[in-house]
Amino acid sequence: MSEVEQPPLKKVKNTIPKIKKMKKEVDPFSQIGTYQQVQEKDIEALLKDHNLTEEEVSNDHVLVSKLYKKREKEAVAKYNRYVENVEILAITSQGDGMGLIDSVFENKTKQVIIVPFGLVGDVVNAQIHTTQRLAVIADLVDVIKESPMRNNSLINCKYFGICQGCNYQHTSYENQMNLKRKTIVNAYKYFAPSIFKEIMDADKFMDVVQSPNKYKYRTKITPHASLPAILKKNALEAIERKEPIKELPNLGFDKANRHYWREEHKNDAALHEKNKFGSILDIESCSISTDLINNGLQVSKQKLIKEFPTFKKNQYNVFVREQTTDLEPTLKDIEDNHVLPRGDDATKPAFEQTNDQRFRSVTSNQRQTIQEIVCGKKFNFVANEFFQINTSILPLVIEHVLKNSEIENKEDSKRYLVDAYCGSGFIGICCSDKMERVLGVEVSEQAALSAAENAKLNSIENCKFIAGDAEKIFKEVDTPNELTTVIMDPSRKGSNQGFLKQLSEYKPKKIVYISCNVNTQARDMEYFLKETENGGLYKIDHVTGFDFFPQTHHVESVIVLTKE
Repeated sequence: MSEVEQPPLKKVKNTIPKIKKMKKEVDPFSQIGTYQQVQEKDIEALLKDHNLTEEEVSNDHVLVSKLYKKREKEAVAKYNRYVENVEILAITSQGDGMGLIDSVFENKTKQVIIVPFGLVGDVVNAQIHTTQRLAVIADLVDVIKESPMRNNSLINCKYFGICQGCNYQHTSYENQMNLKRKTIVNAYKYFAPSIFKEIMDADKFMDVVQSPNKYKYRTKITPHASLPAILKKNALEAIERKEPIKELPNLGFDKANRHYWREEHKNDAALHEKNKFGSILDIESCSISTDLINNGLQVSKQKLIKEFPTFKKNQYNVFVREQTTDLEPTLKDIEDNHVLPRGDDATKPAFEQTNDQRFRSVTSNQRQTIQEIVCGKKFNFVANEFFQINTSILPLVIEHVLKNSEIENKEDSKRYLVDAYCGSGFIGICCSDKMERVLGVEVSEQAALSAAENAKLNSIENCKFIAGDAEKIFKEVDTPNELTTVIMDPSRKGSNQGFLKQLSEYKPKKIVYISCNVNTQARDMEYFLKETENGGLYKIDHVTGFDFFPQTHHVESVIVLTKE
């Protein structure tokens, strides 16, 4: 039987419609207080002070973006230009200088220019590199005239002025506190206008509480390196030829400025050579990190140099965190990847002995369970989970919470605490000695379990931690509301309308809202006080900043409310 030739297969059109991916609905409330909105509000305030409108200063950023994508260098140069004698008129909430320059766009009067490391009163030269709708972003090139606020002799770090980590090392700590208080005031002015006047008129914006440690306070860092294929290829070829590797990767943090404005940087050939390419600044140490953390950075750098030629990925992320142990770290702890060695002797663990006969060491194992001790209480948590990295200021925060959770009641001296974003139970456990009962509520079941384990670790019996349904988070809260303080300590994105409505329905006697993002805190307080059923029953006691991150623009804010 002869073989029959198979006719060509016909392509059959797929008649099954593709399932379109549903776009996740964005909650408009969660978009209030974003970085972009804060910058726009800062610009709006500057324009108001100088009798300008957005229309007069807006840029054709779409045009510049198209020219940049087409690589039309000459055309782009008209916009990304060098400008001289720029007076810094204000400081943004992100810690950058802000000024006005003549616009290059037709029918426009001025442009807003944002320059890192500029202080009010500085006159600077700058190089524009980015055009946005309402501002151009520039590098600081030279300081022609120094602001009265500027004192470069205070700078503590070799990399300040290039590194993205710090904003304010070139001004006094008192000035830093004033700038941070202004950031808090502006946040309420921008995102809580209906309650701002009340707080301002009653002088309820308090001074920012200073950090006990101004430097060497960070107990965790996450530097990174970029590993382009050509870098690894050249390194492998050098190894084959038994030659030294000429070009090593940078390990550090993102650059905030690509020009060298500090005198000691201008003629530093080694610094220029090492950092001439890429967006990552190579650093040897970080002045706001502890000595142990900087040792961990050195060890990580040594490991990177050995491993990068054969590393498969193009990114190398480092994790270094301090921990407390009861026993002195040993060589076996290094071998088991629990403790990092000393940078100058890999056969010895890096550690320090504390006053209470415990030991501080560092780990790079993100999944390791580690311990911190604050206010005499122990807290176990997985290394890469959230825990404050400036532990020196935490006792002051707990003291503030305890003082502001006092409730005047002649009939009953008992008081209760509900920690509504309890995490690993830190606040509730630290306050438990002064409370009849503490109830921690978390939407994360794992976090609630960790908090319960930490209460057990400290032999605390008056703390209970539950995983609550986000829609009914106060369902199991059984403390008497008139004797209860609710603590709120959400993430940077703040709270949400659903939680704030439930809080209003519960009607606790006091509310203490701790926030690492004062803009979302202001948004939440505006909604709670003006839009919820019982928000009108509360008065604002005060708003107080805490300097968790000295030398940077970051500030934490605590607002206290009392039901009348």
